[in-house]
Amino acid sequence: MYEVAKRNNIKEPSQLIQAINKAIRDLNPIAVFIIGSMARGEFVLGMSDIDLVVIVSGESPFRLR
Repeated sequence: MYEVAKRNNIKEPSQLIQAINKAIRDLNPIAVFIIGSMARGEFVLGMSDIDLVVIVSGESPFRLR
């Protein structure tokens, strides 16, 4: 996570990690992957979103689309 933040000029990587942890905390994830512009180092603060793939055990609490 810190490497991804560094690549994208995120000044406070801990804030990124806290936000991701808050978003996924109830999912009890096995693994979390950052994909998209942030993973490629093309993230634009204020314009880009953060795309996550969250691997969970058992049934997903979300319906598949």
